[in-house]
Amino acid sequence: MPTVVEMIRALRGCGWSPDKIAEQLGVTAQAIASWESGRVKKPRGNTVEALTALHHRVVSGLGGDASLPAVGGLAAMPAMTAADGPGDLTPAARRVVAAGLDSRANSLPLPERRLALPPRTADEAFRFIHCADLHIDSSLRGLRGIDPRYADWIRTATRQAFTRLVDLAIDDAVDFVVIAGDLYDDEWKSADTGIFVTRQLARLAAAGIRVFAVAGNHDALSVVTRSVRWPETARCFGETAESVELETLGVAIHGRSFGDRHVGEDFVTGYPPARAGMFNLGLLHTSLTGATGHATYAPCSAAQLTGLGY
Repeated sequence: MPTVVEMIRALRGCGWSPDKIAEQLGVTAQAIASWESGRVKKPRGNTVEALTALHHRVVSGLGGDASLPAVGGLAAMPAMTAADGPGDLTPAARRVVAAGLDSRANSLPLPERRLALPPRTADEAFRFIHCADLHIDSSLRGLRGIDPRYADWIRTATRQAFTRLVDLAIDDAVDFVVIAGDLYDDEWKSADTGIFVTRQLARLAAAGIRVFAVAGNHDALSVVTRSVRWPETARCFGETAESVELETLGVAIHGRSFGDRHVGEDFVTGYPPARAGMFNLGLLHTSLTGATGHATYAPCSAAQLTGLGY
């Protein structure tokens, strides 16, 4: 059974505010904050029972707020502190985040933003969505310098982004989704990350939407694939360049995953030639020719990529 802290954090990961949790339990938001921080170890027995029921209803996807995705954001966010993880907020970035969010101080949680779906045309053969570098559940340092309400929102932003991407794919009835690496971020602090992603992929599978992905340097095959199994409709390419043909669409997808985080070799030379008469799409996570202050991985040039004829 999860602890009180874990249940509150799970609800917070689903987008529930302390005020909303407090309202459901008949307590104050201050009490919720005290339990979450550990200042007060445990509420009374009947409150624990009510919290357990709420946690089960919302986090297990058995009900709850109708405004929340049916299976999105279901698992607890791992505990994060200012010392966690590789992603740091520079002073400049912190100012940008604060400036961008302070103007919306009275509109938490942030309103839903939906893209207008582009109209389909008579000559449109297929439709797909591409994404990369979501770094789901990445630990962000420097959040203690930001209003706690915004810090909580930022911590769940990666899950919200992926959930909304899945929503868009389903709403637009795309043919497939491609993910070009770094879906996750380093070693998971909890298996909840994998469970969350698998549930989102299951939503796509239920809608008949296939997924093709490569692992990047942060979610290398040696790091993440041993924890959960993806649906059969979702494929992560292996450590050698592979191709998949979607014959009914006239599409060929080529990709290669990182087998380890530190890859200094050029992957492009191992990619297969373009399939004649098909739309060729290549997936590769690369730093290209590199950049100052940025790690180099799977180095190659833009000319090499275009030379593949994809």
